[in-house]
Amino acid sequence: MTAAFSWPPIQAGNDDLAPPIGGVDCWAIALNQLPSAAEPAAASLLDSIERDRASRFHFDHHRRAYIASHAALRLLLERYLRAPAASIEIVAGTHGRPMLADAGSGLHFNLSHSGNTALIAISRIALVGVDVEELRAIPDLLELTRRYFAPPEIDSIVDASPSTRLNAFLTIWTRKEAFVKALGLGLSVPLDDFSVGQADRPGHLTWLRGGTPAAWTIADLSPGAGCVGAIVVQQQEPKLHRRVAVWPWLLTAPRSANCSIGPSERSGAGSALS
Repeated sequence: MTAAFSWPPIQAGNDDLAPPIGGVDCWAIALNQLPSAAEPAAASLLDSIERDRASRFHFDHHRRAYIASHAALRLLLERYLRAPAASIEIVAGTHGRPMLADAGSGLHFNLSHSGNTALIAISRIALVGVDVEELRAIPDLLELTRRYFAPPEIDSIVDASPSTRLNAFLTIWTRKEAFVKALGLGLSVPLDDFSVGQADRPGHLTWLRGGTPAAWTIADLSPGAGCVGAIVVQQQEPKLHRRVAVWPWLLTAPRSANCSIGPSERSGAGSALS
């Protein structure tokens, strides 16, 4: 496997964050470290649609992870935008891409979570997509590979040893998911219309059918043990800032926002996060 960007030791961020200039901030968050006592306050930051989605999870740990990941996004945006988290409205774009209702901020962002890990990318320079997947058994792995992947990707997974095949599959999968999320076109882009390279080599984009050539950067990520991730940015070789957001810091409102994470009423207009 090609080397992935790993994360630095856990550390809290600054009270105030300037929007990334000339690069992308990629945050790793341990969702299971949200204190139980803080869950109601975190849930209060979600809009009505997100709260409804959270209530439909059958398993409690899935509900908690959903609440934690979406609250973390709003708490990070609070610092970049210097505005109360409860006032930040996230809507769905033309093809469902999550975006800020206030387009004047110039910020692009993307969220993914799996298991106990969330990745959140925030950029001012270009469109961005992230994906993270927990390592887990996938019984129909080869069937999924042949059904959805492009020929160069299929070869790299089929040829992988049994001990590395799962990691190879998830490396390709997260690259492709991150790219589709960066495009913001959803399922309208078949996954076998493009290739993100072989799993054991650095990712690169090749359109096989349709698509418009553009400058895209694909980077594999290793945000923690037991998960595989990827980030895709619509720019050549952007600077990637890897950061860790710890809950004691996230749950403390920045002074610049002049707010706290108490109960709030949100309209829930067009939430687009998944």
